[in-house]
Order: sequence, then C-alpha cells, then structure tokens
Amino acid sequence: APLDSEVDRYEAERDDWYRDMPFHTFYTGPEFKISAEKLLPAVPYRFRVRACNGAGCGEYSPILNVTTKPTGSCTNRMDLANGKENPNIIESVANCIYDCAPQYWTAEEMFNNCTQECSHTQLKLSLDCSKCFAELGVCIFRKCPVQCSMNYRSQFCVDCYTRKCIPGVMECTGLPEYFLGE
Repeated sequence: APLDSEVDRYEAERDDWYRDMPFHTFYTGPEFKISAEKLLPAVPYRFRVRACNGAGCGEYSPILNVTTKPTGSCTNRMDLANGKENPNIIESVANCIYDCAPQYWTAEEMFNNCTQECSHTQLKLSLDCSKCFAELGVCIFRKCPVQCSMNYRSQFCVDCYTRKCIPGVMECTGLPEYFLGE
C-alpha cells in the first residue's frame, strides 16, 4: 500500500519444499499477526508479506528464513526426503504389514520386527522412523484385528486404524497427517 494510505489487508506468502511449490499466498486478510499451519518439522521455509488497500499492494517485505523445530522420530532430512518420494507412505507401510501378517500375525514381536525391517529397507526410512510405522502394524494387530485380518484395504480396516492408530503414528513420527498420505 502507498506509504500515506491506510492498510486494509495483508498478503502473506511462503514457499513449500514438500509440495515443490514456489512462493504462494497462504493468507490474505486484515490481521497483522498471522500463523502458518501444516508445516513440516525440521524444514526450512521462506516467508514474505505485503500490505494492500484499494489503491493496490506495496512491495513485499524482505524474505524471512525460518526452519521449523524438529519433533518426533521421522523429522530428519533423509526421512523427510524419502517420505516425499512415497506420496502415500501409509499405503506403502500397509503393504509391509500385509506382507508380514501371514507369517507373523500370531507372533507380535516377530510381526513388529518384520514390519520395521520392511519399512526400513523398502521405504529407506531410518530405523527410528521405521519403528513408528512398525508400531502402526502392532496397533492394527491389537486394536483392529477383526476389521483388518481379511483385507487391510477395506473401508472397515482403514476407518479403524485411522481412528485408533494414526494419531499415535503422527505423535511418534512428528509428522502432520497430510505427510502420511491420509
């Protein structure tokens, strides 16, 4: 907005490494203080803002570089990059669970180890991160055995593990739900 004009809105932009998006507007409105949501942990972001009114918009502010705080077991750069290459990581982990289930469905510890090893080798996730996804398999094993034993892709199974298991996976991994592909 011109210097002698009153501001009636702000436009804030950020880039998005995970979605390969250059600067894009994520907020337009009257508030001077805003917050960005659905950011990945341990990822650098760039922000800029400009003021606008009926006469137009001013120049963008200098770029603010911010790196979000790491949280959880999957927030190192390698796991984030490998997760980015697997757009539906939960489906990929479900394949590991499904591959391990016929052999180990009645032996929880071996089932857990098989699922963790599969997540580590096939998805190239760190062992700590893979452990979170192995815990998804154990959660399904414990909390959704009837819904998931015949078909892990059934809506009954997906509804069960989404409600009973995904919140724990999100806490363990430190990743937002959209990253998991749900």
